[in-house]
Amino acid sequence: MLVKGIPNTQTRKKLKHVTAPNEIVLNLPGGRWREGSEILITGAGAAMNREVVHTITRAQSIGNGDWRFTLNKNLNMPTTTEKDHPIMAVEVAHLSRNIVFEGGLSSDELIGGHFWVFRTPSIKQHLEGVDIRNFGQQGSLGRYPIHLHFCNDSPDTLIARNTIRHSNQRCVVIHGTNHVTVRENVSYMIK
Repeated sequence: MLVKGIPNTQTRKKLKHVTAPNEIVLNLPGGRWREGSEILITGAGAAMNREVVHTITRAQSIGNGDWRFTLNKNLNMPTTTEKDHPIMAVEVAHLSRNIVFEGGLSSDELIGGHFWVFRTPSIKQHLEGVDIRNFGQQGSLGRYPIHLHFCNDSPDTLIARNTIRHSNQRCVVIHGTNHVTVRENVSYMIK
């Protein structure tokens, strides 16, 4: 299996500056975030469930790898920047991908699609740069957005730079599988 979109090389970054109520600055050397991209801005400090999704309406390079992004709406929430506290700065995650897997609508809102790789030892699996929406089936064992099941040793398998959002049950589940690389994925609104 090979599913590979054009992944964003910088999946998430720390917030560098807020220059206006609807403008932020991030350091993205070689950045590929563009107008129309959806981004997630996390809540500051211990604020759980304070994240907000925005759409970039303008992207402008301002030098030294810094980019100024104008957003479709004001932040309207407390933020911590790298200047305020380098370790506790709010994170900004890029959600948009050019390939979308979306679970169908069901009368039961907790039932979505599921992606299952089953018993593929020594076979390279590569899932990268995909936006996975409304996957997972709450209460159904083994029905997760991404599930590697009894694939044994799979050192060439890569799950990277995907967005998993509005999941009905977990994100990436690895069961009976070893040596898989899972990196730079973004999970948002997960049950």
